[in-house]
Amino acid sequence: MELRCENLKSLSHFMATLSMKYRSRPSHHLFPNLQSFVWESQETQVSLAHLFLPPSLRCLELDFDYMMQPGARTILLFLECQNIQLTQLCIRISPSDGSPRMLAAVLQALKSRSCQQLGILDCGLVDESILSYLAQLPTLKDLSVELRASISNTIASNKGFANLQALSLDAGGGGGIGAVISFLEVWSAQLSLYSIAITFSAARESQIWLPSVQQVISRISNGLCRSSLTRIEIRNGGFNLTGRVHAPLDITTLRPLLSFSKLEHLRLNVICSVDLNDDNLTELANAWPRLKTLVLNEYNGWQRTSGISFTGLATLLRACPLLEELALSIDATQLTFASTTRSGEEIRNDKITTIGLGDSTIDNPAAVASILRGLFRALTAVTHFGFCASYDDMVPLWDEVNSLLVRTRKQELEHA
Repeated sequence: MELRCENLKSLSHFMATLSMKYRSRPSHHLFPNLQSFVWESQETQVSLAHLFLPPSLRCLELDFDYMMQPGARTILLFLECQNIQLTQLCIRISPSDGSPRMLAAVLQALKSRSCQQLGILDCGLVDESILSYLAQLPTLKDLSVELRASISNTIASNKGFANLQALSLDAGGGGGIGAVISFLEVWSAQLSLYSIAITFSAARESQIWLPSVQQVISRISNGLCRSSLTRIEIRNGGFNLTGRVHAPLDITTLRPLLSFSKLEHLRLNVICSVDLNDDNLTELANAWPRLKTLVLNEYNGWQRTSGISFTGLATLLRACPLLEELALSIDATQLTFASTTRSGEEIRNDKITTIGLGDSTIDNPAAVASILRGLFRALTAVTHFGFCASYDDMVPLWDEVNSLLVRTRKQELEHA
């Protein structure tokens, strides 16, 4: 059972009325099996005199993005007096509210008895003291934080996060890319993750995208356990609205990740342009035979004519038979390629239903639709997106491809 609340004053008044009737804590009568409580509000002052959370509660989500600090601190300190054992907690805090008093309230809440069994934590804003405490929490397995500042190299003997499996770092909390790098420098040697996600702030990093990406990839490849990591996501917090072509992300930048032989999911959505060709894609595919997701600049496009043709796409499908999600740019004007292996085996993927082709070039929609349906037997749609100067000319052509895919699929169903 989940309870969502947007006005805590009304809920508290409701419970106060029931308290007079039952002469006891009403939550035990009203919500005996409540497991999840989601609260989001813009209230500036709150009264929690009659609000008690039932012992069954395990998941709590608090959204303070639009709340003034006094009310938010009241809620956080309220956790200290509750007879609950949370396993999942989400605290959303606006970066502008990251005052020392607010951060101290967050730390106090995390240290309360209610949070001693936390397995999943999503905390909108943290500092070094909060991270130091969380590093010693043995139950923590999934951590998402927005970093406020760089982490000191002298922090608590650099040990901790012994059981952490999934980590998401957001550099938008004021710390910038330096905060992400310092976090990984301090703790990466102790981490045995299966998933890592890193988000940059577009406003702060827009002029140094490629160096930032290179730093992060270098730190991931040099510090994290190669035998466990299966998911990597690196993305920006915005779009390349200026149309400026930034320095390209190429195979040299990606090559350090080739050592993660168990990689299943790779998502890169950054403002850099991308410069890869068929040989590069073959190198990636051969290194990651378990790959299920490959997303390379789905939203900002590659900002140049791609060096990947249908030949490279076919090679990828042959080397990565488990592929379920694909987004990259190709040069769809190159229509000649081998649709079978040397042994005569047909190259095809039956899992992908929608493929993202960004700002791919195209000049013959009918031929492209036919090739795509041959390679992706379950394909029903192509998504496309980009900011380069030539993209507007490609839009009607890709829309025609989608119309042809829908028509072909309809005909197949009619004759099935």
